[in-house]
Amino acid sequence: MAQPGEAMEPLDPITLEVIGAKQVLAALLPDSAAGAARRAALPFYSPLDDQVWRAHRARASAVDAWALAQPQARLSALRLALGQLPGLQTPTRRLAAHECLRDADLFTLKQFLFYSITLLDHAGALLAQWVDVDPLRAQLAQWMQQLHPEQVATSRFHLSDALDQDLARARRAVRSHARRARRARQALEQELLADYTDLHISLDDTVRIQSGETQRAALDPRLMQTATGWALRAPEGEQAAASLSEEAAACEQRVRVRLSQLLAPHRAALLELEQLWGELDLLLAMHRLRVQWGGCWPQWSQAQEVVLEQGHAPTMPGAQPVSLTLGELPCLLTGPNMGGKSSLLKLVGLCQWCMQSGLPVPARAFRARAVHAIIYTGSDEPHQAASAQGLSSFGREIRRLVTARTHTSPALWLLDEPGRGTHPQEGARLARSIIEVFQARGDTILATTHFPQLANMPGVSRWRIKGLADRGALEESLRALGDDPDALEAALHAAMDYGAQPVTSQEDAIPRDARMIARLLGW
Repeated sequence: MAQPGEAMEPLDPITLEVIGAKQVLAALLPDSAAGAARRAALPFYSPLDDQVWRAHRARASAVDAWALAQPQARLSALRLALGQLPGLQTPTRRLAAHECLRDADLFTLKQFLFYSITLLDHAGALLAQWVDVDPLRAQLAQWMQQLHPEQVATSRFHLSDALDQDLARARRAVRSHARRARRARQALEQELLADYTDLHISLDDTVRIQSGETQRAALDPRLMQTATGWALRAPEGEQAAASLSEEAAACEQRVRVRLSQLLAPHRAALLELEQLWGELDLLLAMHRLRVQWGGCWPQWSQAQEVVLEQGHAPTMPGAQPVSLTLGELPCLLTGPNMGGKSSLLKLVGLCQWCMQSGLPVPARAFRARAVHAIIYTGSDEPHQAASAQGLSSFGREIRRLVTARTHTSPALWLLDEPGRGTHPQEGARLARSIIEVFQARGDTILATTHFPQLANMPGVSRWRIKGLADRGALEESLRALGDDPDALEAALHAAMDYGAQPVTSQEDAIPRDARMIARLLGW
């Protein structure tokens, strides 16, 4: 944990964990190595990045609309090509260091070129908004032919004889001498098997003969003695074949050097193309996430506001959608225990993070101004490190607020029952002073509370979870259900309205449902 006086990062790890950002990233599944790299480097657009964010938003919307209009077969083929697209890290690093590419590097580049053309074929109409597709396709085809001449383009690669006449001649000579050497060896083995009694030749040319024939074998020019026994002497022609193989290997290396020199000037263009495929892949993954959520693309507002319409936690399928509006005034959110106040707090934070990370939002609509940081404080903080320092829950809360106060304004504060860890009256006064300090900075504040003194402070916006509806019917349910804890809990969830509404009367700000909820939980 950062110490007092140290600035926190805008993407505070504690806040990201609490609001569920990790689960969202785990559900964002690009298919290519380039897309995965883009996901790992997902930006957090600051209030100064308005134009950059809008450019990203325009591309995301274009990919989303295009994908919705495509047949499933095309999208599946596109994903398959992205999944086969290799990363260029190793070959481009070698090119940057002026090293000769290995066959594995050349194979990687051949695959990249082949699947890049496939991607252009499947998504050319979309990509035409960003690149000149036809010249790019022609350039890729030219590079691929220079790398591996072939009549029908494939993703396979080998150093083709068509790349160099000397290489082709050397390989033909190697094959010819290898055939002759193989025939000579087969003839030699047949002669030895005919001349010696009970002679055995293993696959590694080791020869086993009877002990009585060792003196004869020592004089036989076809055999030679080794430290472990006997072996075939290489027949005439094998040394020539080995020499020709070395010549062919030298030709192959010259071809690799030439191909490396040919590709080196295009290293930047290849990396730029890899970035394009990574962006396309990540935007397609965002499209799938938005569809999965039934979500929306957010709006970047210039006003101090957060407007959430029909938001729902993506990790809680079937949860009741919730709407909430925050403005310049601090918003105090009240409601019954287990009514979903903390969940709504986290949902607002998650939607804000999604918006500023360029992601879709799990809501029907979301509009907010950008902030420099999102900070959650509350009982759901993972605070093992602070506990080891001997801090109480109250101490952890204050330490965290002091550290987080170093953030540049504006920030979004998600305060889950501030002041909860001390005397109620002292806690309410402390929470009020915290809210007033952040309000004076021009920050956006959403705080949950059970303190009547805090809920009724002047100059705030008040919202409340609707909570338990028909209490009379609920009392009858209690009598009918008896002591079955599971049935009582199910009755609680069925009776709870998790929606939020503005509070019009101070008397209604703090509900008094704790005893009834305790009974519904089996007390």
